[in-house]
Amino acid sequence: MQDQFNGAVGADEARVSSTASAVLQALSGSDVRTDKVAALQQSIAAGTYSVPASDVADKVLSALLH
Repeated sequence: MQDQFNGAVGADEARVSSTASAVLQALSGSDVRTDKVAALQQSIAAGTYSVPASDVADKVLSALLH
């Protein structure tokens, strides 16, 4: 591509700030454990996923007390 201002030929170039680089890096890295998510999805789809009632009650009470 020829630059219309100075006649130079080259590739397009973009520069980002260090903050933008950090944001891009944070967005590209994921804390999602895909293997665990896939296993949970399969259990839910098969109807075999269950949560003990005591665990649910503990979380409800904990949320209400905080």
